[in-house]
Amino acid sequence: MLRNLERGQLVRLYVVLGAEAVDPAHPAHQYFVRREQSTYEGFERLVRWKTHPDLAARELLAFWTGLERQWVMDPSVDFLAVWDNFADRFFVAS
Repeated sequence: MLRNLERGQLVRLYVVLGAEAVDPAHPAHQYFVRREQSTYEGFERLVRWKTHPDLAARELLAFWTGLERQWVMDPSVDFLAVWDNFADRFFVAS
């Protein structure tokens, strides 16, 4: 996460390209489908201690991608503060 904060333009490019690749005809569509699935699976392993790791991984992925989009749209969003606030609640035993 901290690495991404240092590479704002790269995150912006990734967010924009990912939005464009929603179209199945887009040349990068399969890349983004595989990348999101891989990230989801990694998150699921990370939160296997949760009651429903599959749902928790989906929530974490949705939060992360949504926060990235908000930060790209409005760089004044304090990414780290929002992330820390979320993490304080999310990463506690359920």
